[in-house]
Order: sequence, then C-alpha cells, then structure tokens
Amino acid sequence: IGSAPEKLQNCKEIHAILKGEYEKNTLKVLNGEKGTIDYDLLTLDEMNQSPPPYFDDLHFDKYFDWNPVPMSKYFPQAHIWGSRGCPFKCTFCCINAPFEKNTIRFWSPKHIIKQIKTLVEDYNIFNIKIPDEMFVLNPKQVTEICDEIIAKKYGEKLNFWAYARIDTLEDNEMLKKMAKSGIKWL
Repeated sequence: IGSAPEKLQNCKEIHAILKGEYEKNTLKVLNGEKGTIDYDLLTLDEMNQSPPPYFDDLHFDKYFDWNPVPMSKYFPQAHIWGSRGCPFKCTFCCINAPFEKNTIRFWSPKHIIKQIKTLVEDYNIFNIKIPDEMFVLNPKQVTEICDEIIAKKYGEKLNFWAYARIDTLEDNEMLKKMAKSGIKWL
C-alpha cells in the first residue's frame, strides 16, 4: 500500500500496490488482482453502512495510544474516526495522499454514536481519541454527536480528545457542548 506506487513497481516481492483507501482494494487483492490497483474510495453510503471496527475481546483492555504524555496513563482507550480526507491544500501535509484529491467525507453522527455506544457499553472504554484532523470542520455533525452523548449521559464518564485546526474553532456554543460531552482535549 503506497502513496508513491511508481517507486514500488519494480520490486519483485510486491504483487499489488494499492492506491487510496484500503477497504475495497484489499478485497480486490484477496480475490487475486495484481499490479497497481487504482483509487476506489468508499461512498458516503458505504462508509455509513460499514461495520464498526473489530475489537478483540481478549485484548481490549490493553488498547492504548502510543503517545507517552499524557494519554498513555488513560487505559483502556480506543480510536474512532469522524471523517476522511481534507478540503485544504497545505503544502506540509500528506493527509490527502490516499484520496487522489482534496476532498472530505464525514461519517454520519448516527454511525459515530453507534461506535461510541459499543465502546462504552460493551467494553467499558471511556477514553476515546478522534484522530482525524477535521473533526470540528462540520459543526452540525459535531453538535449532533455532542447532543446524543449528553442525552445518553456519557459525557460525565468520557475522556475524549480530538484534533482540530485552530481556524475551525470559532463556534463557542459548539465548544461548550464539546466540553460537556467529554471532549476534554483539542
């Protein structure tokens, strides 16, 4: 899997180079396709119909972020995603390398809440990281997620952290809801 497949094409040990997201293209490889497999991004419907990530029942209590300070003291923990891609064209960033173009797609609040519910109710995981850089770019999505977390009374237990661009944090009401729903780190 590479964002620079032309550098890997002559390596005889590699039988497939996947451009873009892994879900559809990995299935193509498992079904025998070889060579450079072009971009085949998930549609919004496919994203929102996808099953939640697999959590190993035998090891879920050992899930943690590699970051030594301060999050490694919060166990267990898990990651969920709110979006894929980015609409910006920052020269220093490679976030869009797997997507072929500058684009962003958001999982629905319902899909995200389903994952949070699974983590909280099935695994007792209350430390959750949202590692996509553009989580707060869609205030409607963030507000709906926060409202649902607050309604389920998860906010008092949750310790969320998320990434954000500073220029996307202009909505003070959204920030207050984020804090009330357990998003303590940005």
